[in-house]
Formats: sequence, structure tokens, C-alpha cells
Amino acid sequence: MPAPLRLINTTANRWPSRATSIPLPCGTTKKLFDQAGVSYPTSDWTWDDMKKKAAELQTGLKGSAFPLVMDLSIDGQDSYMNLLFQKGNHIVPKDGQPTDIANDNAIWVYQQLQGMMKDGLMPTAQQMSEVKTENIFQSNRAAMVYAGSWLAAPFANNPLINEHIGVVMMPKIERQSGVAHSLAYAMSAKSDHKQEAWKYIEFMSSEASPSHPGEGSDPGQQDRG
Repeated sequence: MPAPLRLINTTANRWPSRATSIPLPCGTTKKLFDQAGVSYPTSDWTWDDMKKKAAELQTGLKGSAFPLVMDLSIDGQDSYMNLLFQKGNHIVPKDGQPTDIANDNAIWVYQQLQGMMKDGLMPTAQQMSEVKTENIFQSNRAAMVYAGSWLAAPFANNPLINEHIGVVMMPKIERQSGVAHSLAYAMSAKSDHKQEAWKYIEFMSSEASPSHPGEGSDPGQQDRG
């Protein structure tokens, strides 16, 4: 079993002004919406509105593209974890209570996704495991995608879609909310070099550091040849 990790969110702990949270967006391909004759979503749309638009896109696109894609891998931070949270679940509950991702609200989320896959409004889980969802979207094979903010640059720099993509808030289920994303440095609890690791973490979380999590490159991650 791998050694446990001690996580240190240096950005949030040392420099609060640098700690930011960007609401998870839903990307849209306006070209495919126009092709299907479907109006663009607005920031006040709901889950039911999204399903209705997905059905309209399915009819208008006639199988040339999927209405929606989202990453359903074990990660889930840019897809189903947000849906669970919007439905009132807590991935990490307070007061040491067990996670509630297997209750009735969670099952409702899973059934919604299964139903959309069954109806052809989304690729199957197997299809989305074989091809990255962002690649399906970037090849104009999907009209909507749940995407993390880290995909903004690849989307904006892709000439196949950058002239006709849009961004809108995720459709609301019971509450408008999402899972926050952050970057952190980690040190193994069983490390033989804790002192050196702490020095590195201390430096990388200081103002003297040439880079911070989420800002440019990290020299600790550069190719050492």
C-alpha cells in the first residue's frame, strides 16, 4: 500500500489572496446549437431545461453529434460530484459522518445519467472512457460539455471550435453550487527526507517563489531530461 500523503494547500494557507475558486462552467458549441435550431442556454437554466435542450439537439443534429458529454471517470470533479452536491449530498460530510453518496438523492443523480445514456443524449460510459470527453467536444462531436476551468486554454486555442464556443453556468438541480478545485503540494508521511521536503514547500509558498500552484510552471515538475 502506498505511503499516506500529508497534503498542504500552500496557496490557501500562506497567501489567502491567491486562493480562488472558479465556478465550474458548461461549455457549448454554438455552431451545433445553430445547426439544430436550438436556442442557447442561459445562466438561470435548470437540470430539466438542460435535458429538454439535449432532446431538441438530438432531434436537430440527427446523430451527427452528441447533445452532451461529461467525464464519468473515478475523478468526477468536473462532472458527477457537482451533480451530487447540487442535489444536496456532501462528498465530505462534517463532524466525521460517513459520506452520503449512496442515499436516495445520490441514486437519483446516477439514474438521471443512466437514463440520458440510454436515451442517446450522452455517449455510454464505455465510450467516454475510451475517448476523453474534451476531445469529443473539441472535434465538434458534442454540443455541450461539463468542463473544468483548466480546459479553457485548450478550448480557446483550438481553431476547430474557438470561433463558436460559449460558456454558461452549470444547470441548477436543487441548488446552484459546485465542487471547488485547488492545487497543493504533498509530502509522504513516511518520507525519509521530511526536512528537505518542508524546505521546498516553505519556499514554494513564499513570495520569493518563481511560481505558485496554478500560476505557470512548477520547477519541481519540469522535465529533468
